[in-house]
Amino acid sequence: MASAVRSAGSSTKLIAGWYTNGVVPNAVSGQVHALQTKDEAATLKNVDSLRRYAFNASNRQFLSTKNVAVLAKRFAHTDVRFPNYDNYRYEATKDPHQPARATEDARRGVTSAVVYGVGGMVTLLAARNVVQTLVYYKAMAADQRALAAIEIDMNKVPEGQTKTFEWRGKPVFVKHRTAAEVKRERSVNISELRHPEADEDRVQKDEWSVVIGVCTHLGCVPIANAGDFGGYYCPCHGSHYDGSGRIRKGPAPLNLHVPAYTFKGDVIVMALINDLNVDQLKVPLGFIKIPQLILAIIAFSARSGFQFSATYTCKDNSTHAITHGGFDMADSDYSDHFTTCAGVPIGLITYDHSTAARFFGFISIVSILFVIIMLFLYLFRWGAYAGDERLPKLDTAITMILGVCWFLAAWSWWHATDVLTNETSPETIGKAFETKKFCDFPDVKDCHLKTYHDTGPLTVSVLAGFACLILFASNIWFAYKETAWFRERNSPSQPQQGP
Repeated sequence: MASAVRSAGSSTKLIAGWYTNGVVPNAVSGQVHALQTKDEAATLKNVDSLRRYAFNASNRQFLSTKNVAVLAKRFAHTDVRFPNYDNYRYEATKDPHQPARATEDARRGVTSAVVYGVGGMVTLLAARNVVQTLVYYKAMAADQRALAAIEIDMNKVPEGQTKTFEWRGKPVFVKHRTAAEVKRERSVNISELRHPEADEDRVQKDEWSVVIGVCTHLGCVPIANAGDFGGYYCPCHGSHYDGSGRIRKGPAPLNLHVPAYTFKGDVIVMALINDLNVDQLKVPLGFIKIPQLILAIIAFSARSGFQFSATYTCKDNSTHAITHGGFDMADSDYSDHFTTCAGVPIGLITYDHSTAARFFGFISIVSILFVIIMLFLYLFRWGAYAGDERLPKLDTAITMILGVCWFLAAWSWWHATDVLTNETSPETIGKAFETKKFCDFPDVKDCHLKTYHDTGPLTVSVLAGFACLILFASNIWFAYKETAWFRERNSPSQPQQGP
């Protein structure tokens, strides 16, 4: 039985009982075993060398002719040349005797910079709108600032009429609707609307409708109490809105925006930063932010709850103690604290999980800041959020990015905590003390080694991280439903009419 193997222009026959490269026959008929070869890793560029290393990896055990034939068949009719990627490696990683943790900064520098840079930019973009609003308000003149917060006397708007007021440099239509108008708007089939919104969701009191008087097409100011639907009409390009401010005909893509306002007796109050409005916490978009904030705080704080200590006694009756708490526990960082009875510093923890911990903590902080900013918009500036198409889109995009980051952070942190738990267990520490000869007693038991490790907080942080993953992944859908992308996809197409 023979099989031919082609390798870079050469051919090697593999026959039971024949002499082949790296293989000699055994005295027992039908069996062969592998010789020890001294090939370097650089010689693994052809099938012959690869075959010899495959035999050597079998722990020098005898192989049957069947196994040899199977191995020969595995490489039959295959021209294999292993590529050399040395030109693409960092200089710091080319030394095979240097441990991986020593070159971690060089290997992960670009990745860390990208992750932290993108996360920082996302946080800054989310905070920009709030900061710009506050700065804009402080920079306004006194007369302009007065118009940023207005009070509208409801008694000055007769039933069946619409009055126009100025707020933050924009016209505001306040419509006092009759019972017939309310009934008419409530009878509209929402599925037929281009921008589906129920009348009940656009008003706080049935008889009062408050909208921003800016057409959503090109920003013109519509005419009140006009149009085919008894609401508002934009003569620029023929957009018709009903009495609730919903687009019914024409090129405008969206309904008139509803600002944030509150009722105080017979007064409609419209302020730059409104009073707390908890209505948004009653819907999934706002409610889900509460557990997100709580779990992100738990994930960040519990991450640093790890504790480890070990004590041992030497022949001179001196007692040594190793204590540590926190997450940034690397062998290279704490080698000075882990000394033998002879005073020689030796590393005890061989796995550096600080990178996973830093990434997990960074995502937690970014999530906390993002959730706080969005809660501020939901509770105090919902009108600005709903009236600006960019904010819901930005909310959706950031939520999606954080969902992906939570997946990576939770998975890597779970792996790191699992390894750290195993490496700091009493059994592993006992073996490390014996192997690395921390004690000067022949028997490690005479050192009276006592260890303690508390990894409960790490488990809590991992569970909180996966819970954040689920919450942020679910939040993507709730935020997406507030965007123009969702409305355009689910609204029926209507013919546009020009002037």
